[in-house]
Amino acid sequence: NWRFYVLVLVLVSCFSIVIFRLFSLQVLKYGFYKGQATGQQQTYQTIYPKRGEIFMRDRYTSSDSRSLIFPVAISKDFYKVYAIPKDIEEKEETIALLSPLLELEEEKLKERIYKEDDPYEPLKSKVDEETLEKINNLNLEGIHSETENWRYFPANELACHLLGFVRQSEGEKSNGQYGVEEFYNKELVGRTGLAKVKKDSKGQIISVNKEIIQKSEDGADLILT
Repeated sequence: NWRFYVLVLVLVSCFSIVIFRLFSLQVLKYGFYKGQATGQQQTYQTIYPKRGEIFMRDRYTSSDSRSLIFPVAISKDFYKVYAIPKDIEEKEETIALLSPLLELEEEKLKERIYKEDDPYEPLKSKVDEETLEKINNLNLEGIHSETENWRYFPANELACHLLGFVRQSEGEKSNGQYGVEEFYNKELVGRTGLAKVKKDSKGQIISVNKEIIQKSEDGADLILT
């Protein structure tokens, strides 16, 4: 009989330990684990403003009408093409099709597309709309694009010694270097914002339903005479 009571005591003890553990996880540490889960499902993303544009006005007119001034430094939308390697089944075919369009050697593309554990592999920046359309028409699995804003000088070398240039790095604000771009950088650069974004099960940022924490402010335009 004593063995029976000992067995019952052991079972009750084990059951009590399990109940206490569940209570601890679901009640006492609920807030901690909820915070961890939320952190894995969402992140914060910087919203970069559009840099102010620079125009020149004919010295014989005092009007600020856009029809009487011409742009010398503007912000223009281009595209970044990137890959999610694990989503690409026909890797060799994808590489062969992308190489001439992106003007990249197949070996360089191979190094990037064969990174199976990489959830996000940039392939090329500053891709124009025409090239992007050709890529999209191929319907390649695991190949995506996103808009990026670059400085564009319509007049090419016109007044370049006066304007300077803009240094742009991924994940950073644009900053003027030399000339007007640097002297008026504070006015042109604008102010960054902040958004809370959600991530999917693969850790990829979901671009829709962003919660804006702080709005970005675009830079001011300049008109030179």
